[in-house]
Amino acid sequence: MANELHLLQKSGSIYYGRVRSVIGQVWNTIIPGFENWSDGNVTQYDVPNGGLTDKGGNHHVGDFPACGAGMYYVDYFLRAGGSPAVGDRTRAQEIVFWNGSAKVTVIDANGRVKVGSLPGTLEGALSIEATLRILLAALAGLSTGGGTASVAFRDLADSKNRITATIDLASGNRTVITLDGT
Repeated sequence: MANELHLLQKSGSIYYGRVRSVIGQVWNTIIPGFENWSDGNVTQYDVPNGGLTDKGGNHHVGDFPACGAGMYYVDYFLRAGGSPAVGDRTRAQEIVFWNGSAKVTVIDANGRVKVGSLPGTLEGALSIEATLRILLAALAGLSTGGGTASVAFRDLADSKNRITATIDLASGNRTVITLDGT
């Protein structure tokens, strides 16, 4: 990994970044890995290789840690003293989508989200892309079988069932669900 993190702040000052997981754990460069926050370890939470490098022109770069694919939060700080400290002031924040070896661009040149580029899964093995397809079918797709023991929600092209549910008519409860996000 090299120079995946970019911060635009005044040159001549020392900045560093901290990476947090979606469950709030912070990256510890010594372990290396994520851990629960400890004030005593604050100097170990700087991004790898000693923080951000001032490239001039108010541009600072740093390395993202070698961690698994997913979504992460990066907080950038202005270092007030000789090393990172709990009281350092936050200067910027960003969300990073990481595929395990590189940042993933999730916005195309027209400002639209590139859904297929989102890394990770939701609810077990469902990819984010498949989840969005299923949600779109439930919210905006045609449905068949309402009031019967078998209900289906179709994709927007009306070419396949995204959600198929078997209903217990006595209780109204769904007893079997089949999802197709492909």
